[in-house]
Amino acid sequence: MKTVMVLLGPGASGKSTLMQALVGADYKDTVEEQTKCCYSKDGSIAVPGTHKNGSDAISVMADRADLVTRLLADNKVQLIVLDGVRSSIRWDVDWLLAQTKARLVYVYFNLSEAENVKRLLARRKANGHEEMNVLPDKTYKNMLAFRRRAAGVHQAARLVVGKRGIFVEVTDKMLPAQVVKLVRSQI
Repeated sequence: MKTVMVLLGPGASGKSTLMQALVGADYKDTVEEQTKCCYSKDGSIAVPGTHKNGSDAISVMADRADLVTRLLADNKVQLIVLDGVRSSIRWDVDWLLAQTKARLVYVYFNLSEAENVKRLLARRKANGHEEMNVLPDKTYKNMLAFRRRAAGVHQAARLVVGKRGIFVEVTDKMLPAQVVKLVRSQI
């Protein structure tokens, strides 16, 4: 059965790491009808977007929806992974329920705020930002907003999707390999 997996969480929570592990190192980034898509080597896993930036590489949600519709019709693709930080109830819950009969798997990265800050600081340092031990105010506020958004979409999916969905919660105590193993056990 075809599966759509929605990865929910704030920036630096592990969504891209999980997506990249699922797709594998031998991936293929393509452009279809001017929309970016990443495929596993065998083509059975697809990510609307790119291997580096995931679904966030597609800035227009309607374009992402069109690509997901095409991927749902592609018999070779068995798993579609949506991993954007810009998740929404409209697209990641309501639209999926209305547009597909696929199995829906929601993976929620439920990190503590302290762990989220720690990971964001590490990411920013790796990208050349030289902050001390605190995030800039704007970055901190954005982090809080994305945490609320992911939690809200997760809660709505549990209520609306109900028994049709599979819900996996990832905590900051889990190592990436443990997350991959847990998620693979659900698909």
